[in-house]
Amino acid sequence: MALLLRPPTDRESLTDRLAELGRTRKRVAVASGGFALAAVAVGGAASAGALDATVQLSPPARAFALVAVLVAVGVVWLRGLGRARRLRTDALAVSLELEDRFPALNDSLASAVSFLGNADEDERPPARPGVSNRLTSVAVRAAERRVGRLPLEHLVPYGPCWRNGWLCAAALAVALPLTLLNLDAAGVAAARLADPFGAHPWPTKTRVEFLSPREFPARIAKGEAFELRFAVRGALNGPATVCVRVRDGGEFEEQFPLTMNNDTQVPGAAVVTARFDPARVSNTFELRVTANDGATEWHTVDVVPPPRLVPLDGRPSPHLVLTRPAYTGLAPLDIDGVERFEVPVGTLVGFRAATDVRLSAATLTFAGDPGAVAPAAPFAHLGHFDPLAAIAAQALADEMIADIPLAVSGDGTHISATFIPRLSGLYALRLADDTGLTGTRTLKIDLTPDPVPKVTLSRPAAGRDPQYLTPAATVRVAAAAEDPLYGARRLFLEYRVGRDGSVRTIPLGGAGRVPAAALAGVAGGPAGAAVPPAGAIEATTRVPVSAFTRADGAPVREGDLLVLRAAADDFDDVAPLKGLGRSAAEVEIRIASPEAVDAWLQKELAAFRPDLVRIREQQRDARQKVAEVTPLPGGVLSPLDRDRLVGADQGQRQIVGRVTDPTQGLRARADLLRETVRANELPRSNTTDRVTLVAEELGRTADRDLGTVQQNLADAIRLLGQPPAPELDKELADYLKRAGRSQRSVEDTVSALLDLLAMWGGAGEIRGEARVQKDNILRQLNALEQLKGRVREGKLNPTDDERRELDRAGVRAEQAAEQAGQLIARAARLAAEKDGQAAGLRTQAALKDEEAGALKRQAGAVSNPVEKSALNAQADAAAGTAADLRAAADKAGAEARALRAGLDAAGGQQLPDDLRGAAERLRRNRQNDGADALRAAGEGLGALAEALAEKEGDAAPELAKPQAQRRAADQLDALAGAQDSLRKRVEAANNIQDPVQRAETLKVLGAEQDKLLERGRELLQKLTAEKADAAARETRNAVDKMEAARDDLERGQPNARDQRAAVETLDAVRDRLDLAAAQGGQQLSDEKRRKLADQVRSLAERQKAAVAEALRVHGEVAKQKGWDRPLLTSYSDIETAREAELAAEARKLGGNEFAPLPVLARLLTDAAGAMDLAREKIKVRCDDADLAAAYDAELEALGDRNVMRPMELALRRLEQLADALKPDDKKEPAKKGGAPQPSPKGPQPPNASGGGDQEVVPPLAQLKVLRALQAELNERTTRFATDHPDPEKLTPAERDELKELEQAQREIAELFEQVAKMFGSKEGPKRDQDAPQGGAKDAPGDVPPQGKP
Repeated sequence: MALLLRPPTDRESLTDRLAELGRTRKRVAVASGGFALAAVAVGGAASAGALDATVQLSPPARAFALVAVLVAVGVVWLRGLGRARRLRTDALAVSLELEDRFPALNDSLASAVSFLGNADEDERPPARPGVSNRLTSVAVRAAERRVGRLPLEHLVPYGPCWRNGWLCAAALAVALPLTLLNLDAAGVAAARLADPFGAHPWPTKTRVEFLSPREFPARIAKGEAFELRFAVRGALNGPATVCVRVRDGGEFEEQFPLTMNNDTQVPGAAVVTARFDPARVSNTFELRVTANDGATEWHTVDVVPPPRLVPLDGRPSPHLVLTRPAYTGLAPLDIDGVERFEVPVGTLVGFRAATDVRLSAATLTFAGDPGAVAPAAPFAHLGHFDPLAAIAAQALADEMIADIPLAVSGDGTHISATFIPRLSGLYALRLADDTGLTGTRTLKIDLTPDPVPKVTLSRPAAGRDPQYLTPAATVRVAAAAEDPLYGARRLFLEYRVGRDGSVRTIPLGGAGRVPAAALAGVAGGPAGAAVPPAGAIEATTRVPVSAFTRADGAPVREGDLLVLRAAADDFDDVAPLKGLGRSAAEVEIRIASPEAVDAWLQKELAAFRPDLVRIREQQRDARQKVAEVTPLPGGVLSPLDRDRLVGADQGQRQIVGRVTDPTQGLRARADLLRETVRANELPRSNTTDRVTLVAEELGRTADRDLGTVQQNLADAIRLLGQPPAPELDKELADYLKRAGRSQRSVEDTVSALLDLLAMWGGAGEIRGEARVQKDNILRQLNALEQLKGRVREGKLNPTDDERRELDRAGVRAEQAAEQAGQLIARAARLAAEKDGQAAGLRTQAALKDEEAGALKRQAGAVSNPVEKSALNAQADAAAGTAADLRAAADKAGAEARALRAGLDAAGGQQLPDDLRGAAERLRRNRQNDGADALRAAGEGLGALAEALAEKEGDAAPELAKPQAQRRAADQLDALAGAQDSLRKRVEAANNIQDPVQRAETLKVLGAEQDKLLERGRELLQKLTAEKADAAARETRNAVDKMEAARDDLERGQPNARDQRAAVETLDAVRDRLDLAAAQGGQQLSDEKRRKLADQVRSLAERQKAAVAEALRVHGEVAKQKGWDRPLLTSYSDIETAREAELAAEARKLGGNEFAPLPVLARLLTDAAGAMDLAREKIKVRCDDADLAAAYDAELEALGDRNVMRPMELALRRLEQLADALKPDDKKEPAKKGGAPQPSPKGPQPPNASGGGDQEVVPPLAQLKVLRALQAELNERTTRFATDHPDPEKLTPAERDELKELEQAQREIAELFEQVAKMFGSKEGPKRDQDAPQGGAKDAPGDVPPQGKP
């Protein structure tokens, strides 16, 4: 860059340079002096203060330090600043100073300055008389040259200035941190130094500050306690001490421990509250507080008389008017001069009083313990989603702990207030006079709260009531609410659909008796609720599952979780934060299909087997121990036998616990299963029969056999405590014998139950597990639908939260895959086991056949009739055993085949592989693909469960097997004959005159009675296994009579009455089986017909519910003038979850059970087709729905009709089918002379209208249905002809409708021909020859012939 140089003529004059040098020298000298002065002053003061703070200098020492500092400052001032201020800055003085410093100048600089003293700006010296101007200029230039070569800056005292500056900085660096570190101490040190003889003590390590009262002297009312609050800061060493000197009363002191930060309002301090009773400070007193090295002055507190209450209007003060809440029904109360009273919460208190002095203010303050109210009051608004509710809660919380102001009259001597006390406890009435003196009087207010009603929900109860219900079932509800104070108001049932669902209620009862009709809309049956005088509401009713609705208003459906709890409220309308009374625990009920409930029952029944096996082993062990006990003469036992008996008793107690435990016992579990069957009104099936039988057998065992065993063992152990005596050993042996028999009965019952549960038990368990896993997958699919709303399908880079959501979905799918793999492996193993079991049973059956053949051959070779009869009986028994073994083998083989078929239908190992693939797809955010894989896996599990569904045989097998019935009847007849023969022998023995011989003979006959009893039990087990419920029930009664007779005979006492009753009962059972064998075909047809009717009615009920749901959705859309998302979801559920399943079931039913019944199968086909059409209409409507579009009433009405028409047609077809399956009306038999006709002997002929070998539904019933279809078609044809009189003007749609009518007529004609052939086959050959060829024309029922509309 270019250099800017001063022009040669533009240069600074010598005088200016010297003057500037002088000024610089003076400034630097002044700064140096200032630095020195500051360093001396600050350093001296800091040193003196530090020394004083360290050793606490005395006043003289502090005075000496002050003088020393001041002297030093004075010296520095004089030698530094004073001298610097006197320095001259003119050029001549500076030149002279330079000549003194630099002698080489030789007075040339001063002369030059003198020459230039009056020079012009061009520095040419002025002309002087007698002096040459040239000589003057030369002298000036020479001086300038010399000055330029000299270090003139040495004249400026830079070095001392820097030294003094650093010294000042060092002093400040030391003094400032010390000062800032403790400003208070620094201030005290400065004050002590500045005023050495003044009162300036150093601050103590501990400081005391009064918080209440803050100013002294203070005043308190006489008779009032004095409360002193003070804060202690600094070092907390030891307690704080309060010293009190009472005027004319002595002196005392108290110590208080110190805790830092014990009061959040006073941080950094220990707050102490000292309270002195009025008796200790009855007069004016002084106080002083000391803590560590801190101490306060003595402060005075004056004690003066306070304001007092005086009578008002001649009545003691205060005067209270108590207006209790209206819901209590209590009258207002007027009281005077009390110090304590009790009222209900919400009572309005009117307060009036008079005082002896003029008051300035009066307040009523809660003086009790506010508990959690005061700390929680600032947060009362939190937790409220409604802003108004939050504001109200905050206001209420503030009001609860706020003081109650009292109004003061104009003269200041009367006070009054009206308030509602919010807290129960001690209140302080504070009266302040004009001088500020405050007196206090206490008032105790006890508030009696009205507690929430105590609510109990006894039914449904976990472990007692079903946890699985179908949508058509009912819930048994028994609840009670008790409020002993003022009575309960309403009792209702709270429920949620899902654990996180919203709470809704169903009313159960209210105050006073509620008529049964009040609950009819909910319960659908008799119900009632009453309020006894004690204030309790009790309600018992049955609530249909359909009464519980989801968030969108639709009834609950399969897969939903219902959470129930009883709740009640009362009449309390003054406690705004009071909640409802609720039952302690919630009850969860899952809504499931009948098939799912059946599968769950099978799974639970399978779970009985391990427990029954353990019980059987324990029972065998206990029975063995009892059998090994041998009483010694006198009724004593050996130590080993005593241990056996005690061990048997302990084992028997464990068995009783396993069976009769009210919560986990087998009986309670079986009763729960039976209640599940009843509550769901499940149709009779093998599963329900097993449930009923298990519950009955366990109940009978618990009530009779187990109790008998325990009682006999207890009596036996009781005898052991008695001294030995004659005949005692026989009594002991008798107790042991009875106990052994009852133990055997228990063991036989358990074994029979195990055999019963072994039939199709493994497959049933697999089926139940498959249903459970399918339901789990369905829940995962529902969760995926919700996941799609949170995580967009196919998003490449999901967030961390979205990634975790997808991972959780994948983990659930993997868990399902693991469970499915285990299930497939178990099913395969079970199939192999069943095959092996079937093979073993067939081998045993073959051996029994060989044994029966050998016995038959032996019987043929024997000539003795008695021996021949015995051998034939043994052969028959062996043949029967072989038949039973073959039947068991067939069942095991069928179960194995069903398991393999189920594995094939489920896809085998492909099922868990699909689930693992679904997990992988879900993790990759391919939600639709994952849902498809899950759906396929669910279908595979459903196919597995369907394949393992036990093929229902006849509900009553004894009705379907006449040969088995006749065989059982023969066995019963033989047993009855033997029992009657024994009865006669007992009667003969009873006529023996010798008592001893008579007793011995009866005891021998008792042994024979015991053998007959064993035969009866075996026959009973067989009838039970064959599901001959009525026969088994009566046979059990006969067995019980035989057992009672045996017990009496063993005691040597006759019991011909029970024996005769047993014979009569066995004869009645025999006759029943004979009649059943004769009419077995008819009863079998009726039973099958009833089963089909139950299935059709179930479809009709579900279709009716779908129609009701569609009507509800249509009504909601019309009401709110448009669609919304919940309504579309409910509408879509009708298409996907209802109509689709119903159509599939209808087609399946029509193709299987109704395949031989063409007319009825046609009804199912029409119903399924109508359901499919309705599904299409609903799907199109859901797809075309636009939530933002304007509402078109006509278009929506047309859409409603298009949907409802096929749905109602399907319902009508199902109802027609259900009517056709109703049983025929039973006609009263003709009577002659009022006497009943005797029943014919021998087998009855088949019923002409069906039964025996005829169809389940007779042709006449199908013909009735066909007539109804023809009548409906005629009505449609007539209506079409009326609406379209000219066939030439039909539109394409109308021509299609005409073709549909023609096709329907042709189908009806074809059905008629099929039904007519059935009638022809019933009439026989003659009818075929005589019948006209017109077929439909001459058919019964007057069905119109085939034709066109």
